Amino acid sequence: MTMKILLATLIGLLLMAAGGCSSSETTPECKTDKDCPWPQACINGACIGGDKDGGLDGDSDGGDGGGGDEINIDCTLQCPVGTGCIFDSQHLEMYCQDAAGNKSGPARTFDADGNLLSEYTYDQDGQVDGDVTQYFEDGSVAATGHYDHGVENGVFTSYYPNGNKESEVTYVNGVLEGPTQTWYENGITHTQGQYAGGLPDGHWIYYYESGNKENEGDYSAGFECGSWTFYYDSQNACPGQACQVKRQGSLDGGYECGPWQYFWENGNTQAEGSYFGVSSDGNAQRCGQWTEYDQGGQVSGSPSYDSCPSGVPMCGSC
Repeated sequence: MTMKILLATLIGLLLMAAGGCSSSETTPECKTDKDCPWPQACINGACIGGDKDGGLDGDSDGGDGGGGDEINIDCTLQCPVGTGCIFDSQHLEMYCQDAAGNKSGPARTFDADGNLLSEYTYDQDGQVDGDVTQYFEDGSVAATGHYDHGVENGVFTSYYPNGNKESEVTYVNGVLEGPTQTWYENGITHTQGQYAGGLPDGHWIYYYESGNKENEGDYSAGFECGSWTFYYDSQNACPGQACQVKRQGSLDGGYECGPWQYFWENGNTQAEGSYFGVSSDGNAQRCGQWTEYDQGGQVSGSPSYDSCPSGVPMCGSC
């Protein structure tokens, strides 16, 4: 059944009903929602939420209430006993509301054209609780997740419009924990890694859209830490998804440190030397003697920088 719901009128009726219930009433009008004509709900023994003919304006024809912003919608929520269906035309949200004005039970949001955007559930305290689903305009699933009384818990997955997965992460009590993966729209993996305490941690791998590795290395508390390797791409699949190495060495907080090697795409060394510290322009600072090579493997240069420190690690402990 489709009806014209006027948000302001409906909320006013709910508030009036909630405030006008007297303890002297001994004979309740209803016991359950089934005792009331749709779309009314049984709240504190009274049928409220609209006139008994289904209208909201006092007219026996279920008229439009005379003026105000209106929206046509099917009120199809299966609201808990003691709550009534509300549609908030300002926020385009449909939900169940009790006599005290609290949200409780199933809820939905819509776009301006009336397309369903999301479905979820409120607990008795008005917190999102249970599974959550978001939709694209065509009705296909855009994302899924789970809340426990307002806190993210479990796997959250997002999708591309073509149905392929876009990302998948896991929350534990509102904090990112455990494995995560993202994909390109064509279904090829983009990243693989894990979180600890809400920050990237452990070994991460990034891929080109071709499926070959782009780079891989370790994180510690959200910062690149330890050995990292970067690769060239290829139109063809490389053995072990790893094409020719482009550069490799250690990172400390995202900055190069210690010995590094750079390579041409033909596999010959391009440059080699060490880093220590960060320069005034915010880049890792070269130190000591570097050697540069042309693509044929011949030395093309030997630039020298400030001496590297001796007796101290060139990379920190991250």
